[in-house]
Amino acid sequence: MNEQRIKMLAEWIDEQEPDVFITINVPAAHRALRDMQFYLSFWTRSIERNLLGERSLKRTSYEQRFLWFARRETSAAELPHYHIIGRAPHGRAWRGLTNSGKPISPLCCARVKSALLAACIQTPEPFGNKKPDESDTLHGKSAILFGKIVDVRPYRREHASYLLKGYRFPEAHDKERITDELLRDSGLIILPHLPKRGTSTCQQNEKSETASLDSA
Repeated sequence: MNEQRIKMLAEWIDEQEPDVFITINVPAAHRALRDMQFYLSFWTRSIERNLLGERSLKRTSYEQRFLWFARRETSAAELPHYHIIGRAPHGRAWRGLTNSGKPISPLCCARVKSALLAACIQTPEPFGNKKPDESDTLHGKSAILFGKIVDVRPYRREHASYLLKGYRFPEAHDKERITDELLRDSGLIILPHLPKRGTSTCQQNEKSETASLDSA
C-alpha cells in the first residue's frame, strides 16, 4: 500500500511541471541555531526574491509563486542533506533573462545556484565553520562558495521518485518501529507557507527573518 501511495505522490509532484532539482549538503545541521525549516524557507524565499523581485513574495497563489518540495536525508557517510524540487511560476520572466521558459536552460540553473549560494552565505551555521589547517584552507563563508555544498540541475521525471526514495507513510501498527530519526528523514516539506489573502503575514515573516539574521 505504501509503495502505491508513494508512486501517486511522485506522479502528483511531476504533474506540477517542476523546473529544477537541487541537492544541498548541511554537514553541521545539528549545530544550527534554528530549526532547519527556517533555513529552507529563507533560502527558497531568497531565490524567489532574486529571480522574480521583492513583490513576488506578497503573492498569495501558488500559481504565481515558486513552489518547492523538499526532503531531508542522511547519506551512508552520515552526511545530512536536502533534495529540493522547484517549480517556477509559469509565464513569468526571470529578472535579467529575456527567455526563462521551458525547458529550463543551464543559465537558469546557474542563476538559481548563484541565488542559493548568496543566501547560504548569510546563514553559514548549518554548513559549519572550518578552521584552516595544513590540509584544508577553506573555512567559514569561503567553504560555502568553493565547497561542494550545492548542486542544481534541470528537473527530470525520475527526480520525483528519487526525492521520495525511502519515504514512508506511517501506519497505525508501525508506531512502535517509527523513530524520530526516521520521521526526520522521511518528512516532505512543501514551501512556501502562503499568507492569507488581505493580510500582512508575508511582510511580518520577512521582517522576522531579517531581524533574526541581523541579531545572529
